[in-house]
Amino acid sequence: MKAPPAGLPPDLPPRPPEHPPRNTRDPRRGALIGLAITALLIVGALLLVHVLKHMSQVQDCALSGRRDCTD
Repeated sequence: MKAPPAGLPPDLPPRPPEHPPRNTRDPRRGALIGLAITALLIVGALLLVHVLKHMSQVQDCALSGRRDCTD
């Protein structure tokens, strides 16, 4: 049998820790945050590709000498 910690009588059980463990968060939280950031980056990249494609078409139209290329 283990000896009781110093300062406690032998018949009392040791006190539980006052603070719960710090690492009690759901381990999937970090993965979900990473997934959300990745999804936002993909949506942003698709939007950027769409805008750049449209700008390229307008520039090609204007450089070919046509007017009214804003469609």
